[in-house]
Amino acid sequence: MSQQTQIPELDNVGLLRFAWRQLTSMRTALILLLLVGIAAIPGSLVPQRTQNPLQVGQYFKDSPDAARWMDRFYLFDVYAVSYTHLTLPTSDLV
Repeated sequence: MSQQTQIPELDNVGLLRFAWRQLTSMRTALILLLLVGIAAIPGSLVPQRTQNPLQVGQYFKDSPDAARWMDRFYLFDVYAVSYTHLTLPTSDLV
């Protein structure tokens, strides 16, 4: 009594419709919102160069090796990195 379920082949229109439904689903929106929230955490914990350059300079004096690595990953410029600019137009609407 085991019947195999046949999955229909998707043409180009069907593939585009599937991709659009996945992108506009609530699950995708919540995951993207969670990722933006996680990406903003370093901006709250690490001093930002645009808001407090003196504290960033002090960070470089106190621990230069760690500061150099943090600077490589743009942790002192979290809100100047390109992925945060993608969210700025939507945050202006709220």
